[in-house]
Amino acid sequence: RNVDIIYAVLGTICSRADIELQMKFIDSFPDVPVVCLFSSFEGLPSVTFDNKSGFENAIDHLIEKHGARNIGFVSGPLTNRDARERLEVFTNVMKKHDITVEKNNVVYGDFSVNCGDEVRKLIERNGRLDAIVFANDSMAKGGYEVLAYATQAQGDGQNKIVQSGKEYDLIVVSGGDGTLSEAVSALMKLRESEPQLKIPLGYIPAGSTNDFANSLGISKKMVSAAKDIMNGEYYDCDIGQFNDKYFVYVAGFGAFTDVSYMTPQSIKNKIGHAAYIVEALKSLPKISGQTVTVEHDGETFTDSFIVGLISNSRSIGGMKKLISKDVCFDDGLFEVVLARTPENAIELSSLIANAATNKLKDKNFVTFKTSKVTFTSQSDIPWTTDGEAGGTHRNVTIINHRQAVRFMLKNDDLCSEQHAAQTDAIHKNVRDTVTGNFEPASENSDYVIEDQNDIEN
Repeated sequence: RNVDIIYAVLGTICSRADIELQMKFIDSFPDVPVVCLFSSFEGLPSVTFDNKSGFENAIDHLIEKHGARNIGFVSGPLTNRDARERLEVFTNVMKKHDITVEKNNVVYGDFSVNCGDEVRKLIERNGRLDAIVFANDSMAKGGYEVLAYATQAQGDGQNKIVQSGKEYDLIVVSGGDGTLSEAVSALMKLRESEPQLKIPLGYIPAGSTNDFANSLGISKKMVSAAKDIMNGEYYDCDIGQFNDKYFVYVAGFGAFTDVSYMTPQSIKNKIGHAAYIVEALKSLPKISGQTVTVEHDGETFTDSFIVGLISNSRSIGGMKKLISKDVCFDDGLFEVVLARTPENAIELSSLIANAATNKLKDKNFVTFKTSKVTFTSQSDIPWTTDGEAGGTHRNVTIINHRQAVRFMLKNDDLCSEQHAAQTDAIHKNVRDTVTGNFEPASENSDYVIEDQNDIEN
C-alpha cells in the first residue's frame, strides 16, 4: 500500500525461475507499476545495458592476447534470459575464432557462488583448460578454491607444495628468502617428472632482508605485493641447482656467507637487517681462506679464496652494490665472484672496501658469468644457499636452469623486456620455418613451432 513503483531485478531474484513463474511474480503486484532493471521482459518498461559487447571483448582478449583455445564456460540456468544471451555470445565468439564448442566445454550453474561442483565437473571432463569463462561475477568467485596453509616447521611448505601443488592454478607464499626457497625447490621437484609444468608463483616478502624481492622490485608492503600478484604478469626466472638441491638466487662459501642462518631469529625480529651486520662484525676475527679448484666453460684454476658467491641477484645480504648492476634474471647465467684470501689485515680492509663499492676488477677478485660451475676441495667446506645452511661439501656442481620458475610480478619494464624477447623469438622461428631456414630446437629451447596452428598464430 505504501509503494508507488517497483524496480525488479528479475535476472537476480528470478534467476532459477522460468518465464511462467516470473510472470506470476510480476502479476502478484496488480496495482503497482513494475520496471524491470538490467534485463528486458515482454510487456514491461525496462532499463537495460549492453550485455554482449563487454562479454564478447573479454573472450576475444583471452583468445587473442593469451592464446587460449581450450576454454570452458560456466553458464547460468537456461531458464534465465541473461544466461541464454551470454551462452550465445560465448558460442559465437568461439566460432568466430574457428574454435568448436563441444558439449563437454559447458556446465550450468545458478548465478551464485555455489558452483564448485560444476567447475570440478568441467575440469574432470576436459583436463587442464587454458581458461574458464563465467557468466557472472558470483560464479567466478565460487569457481576458485583458495587454501591458506600455515607452515609448521622447516621443509613443511616444500612438502605441501610437492604433495598438492598441481591441484592449484596459483601458489602464493609469504615469508623470508628461506620460505621462498622452499616453494621454488618444490616447484622444481614437480618439474622433474613434468618438465613443461609451470605453476605461477607469487611472493609476499615478510623477512628481514628479502634479497630476491629487492632484486625484482617486489613491494615490501604486503597488501601492495598481493595486489601486484593478482594484477601482474608472468615472469620466467632462472633457478639454480646445487648438487641435487635447488636455490633461488645465491649459493656461497667462506666469510660472512653463514651470517644469515647464524643470526638468531629473535634478534632478526627486533632489529631487522642490522642483525646481519652485527653478526658479520663478530665473524671478522675467524676469517680464513679455502683452497678450491674451479672449473667452468673449459677453464680450470686453483687458488685460495676467502669468499665465493654464485648468484642471480642484485642484492645479497641486503647489500645492493655487491654484484654488478648488469644482472639479468632470465639469461641462463650466474654471476660468479671469488675473492682471493688476503695475506694481511691491510689487504683484508682493502678487499672489503672494494667489495662494498662493487670494485671487483681488482687483482684480488675473480669474476665471470657461466651456466655451470664446479668446485672441488681437499677438505669439507661449509656452504649456504639462499641464506640458509647448505651443508659441508668437497665436490659441488652448480647449474643454472634458465627461466625454470614462473613468477607473478608487477607489470613493469622487467616483464615487458622478457615478453618482447619471447615474441621476437617466436617471430624468428616463424620466419625461419616459412623461409626454410628452421633448425631443429635443442633441449633447452624455449619456443618450438609444433604445428600449422602455431605458425598461423
